[in-house]
Amino acid sequence: MRQHLWSPIFRGGLLYSEGATVRQGCLAYHLRSEILRRGCTVFEDTLVQRATEVEVGFLRQTPSGDLKATNVVLATNVALAGLPSLRPNVKSFSSYACMSRNVPEAVETHAWRGAAGAADLV
Repeated sequence: MRQHLWSPIFRGGLLYSEGATVRQGCLAYHLRSEILRRGCTVFEDTLVQRATEVEVGFLRQTPSGDLKATNVVLATNVALAGLPSLRPNVKSFSSYACMSRNVPEAVETHAWRGAAGAADLV
């Protein structure tokens, strides 16, 4: 952990090397903007009644009709972890970060390397 982030108050931690800290609101806003800019249609708040993997991708059945796509992005929230059938396979956790502006000297002081999220777990 210390090779990625050093802090005199961290006593131990867990590093998810494949993860990163993401501002979900900004990601969603810019992803939606880019999709619309490219002329695609965005279906928001659509109830998916059935999801099936088919030979050429995915089939999503909704009250208004079926959607076939090669790739699908499924955006959910923490409620997914409350479903008994999914609970063993979904782990929800939270992180709290507050930054008003970039502070390069603070990042350098703590030797933070990369964008992986970190937490003091002890």
